[in-house]
Amino acid sequence: MLKYIDLYLDYIKYEKNYSELTIKSYKRDFEEFNTFLKQEEIDIIDAKTIRAYMYYLSSNNTRRSIARKLSSLKSYYKYLRKNELSKENPFETLERQHIKKRLPEILTMDEISELLSIEISNKEEINKRNYLIVRLLFASGVRVSELTSIKLTDIDLNEKYLKIHGKGNKDRLVFVDDETIDYVYDYISVYREMFENHNETSYLFINKFGNKLTDRSVQLILQEMGRRMKTPKDIYPHMLRHSFASSLLEDGADLRSIQELLGHKSLQSTQVYTSLSNQRLQQNYLQSHPHAKKK
Repeated sequence: MLKYIDLYLDYIKYEKNYSELTIKSYKRDFEEFNTFLKQEEIDIIDAKTIRAYMYYLSSNNTRRSIARKLSSLKSYYKYLRKNELSKENPFETLERQHIKKRLPEILTMDEISELLSIEISNKEEINKRNYLIVRLLFASGVRVSELTSIKLTDIDLNEKYLKIHGKGNKDRLVFVDDETIDYVYDYISVYREMFENHNETSYLFINKFGNKLTDRSVQLILQEMGRRMKTPKDIYPHMLRHSFASSLLEDGADLRSIQELLGHKSLQSTQVYTSLSNQRLQQNYLQSHPHAKKK
């Protein structure tokens, strides 16, 4: 059985600054593994146990899901080894699951414009808040957890940037365009004050009761807006982050700059947008070149 789950969850929450959704996902993975160990009456976790667990997962999980669950456990044991709470990491020799990477989904400029025009409430302050959520996600490329953590003191209206608290307690500055910063100002000075108890929290985005807007709430807002599009679409926060990165790359920004703006730890995470750009370039070629069209 896993002994130090709570200790590890505190570590990724307070030291690694992982989002609540990620922490809940890790917790579910650990609980599922504990259930397996209990059912099979396993006391020793070794390579044989891992193979049995992979087989156990294979009946109800995709390869991608299995890889994620194993990655959670591998990270947990890596933490135990580092803090001398375990002598070995049974997942250390685990071969990485070969998963075909899916290219990120992005929105066209027309789709983003349509999304910005959609209202899902009869209250003006709610619609203005939702508008700014979409606008900021696309204008800055921030993660949803970073968006909901923005405080009023993190915004510099004169210099037109946001101070973002990212993963691993690392802060970065994200610059936004003039029009977006104007909307930020209007929202703060007019519409945010229309929410109940708006003075009781320092967060930029709040719900109708004046409490900090959660990551889940933003996801639900975008889903509802997506359902109301002319061609309904499953919209999620990271799709706007992908769209932000892709548009920068297509307009000539270099990967290193995009990496900094996204807050990626390594350039490898950013390089996926190169594949996306190449794919779109190929599609344009096949649609436009006379030899390709003829075929």
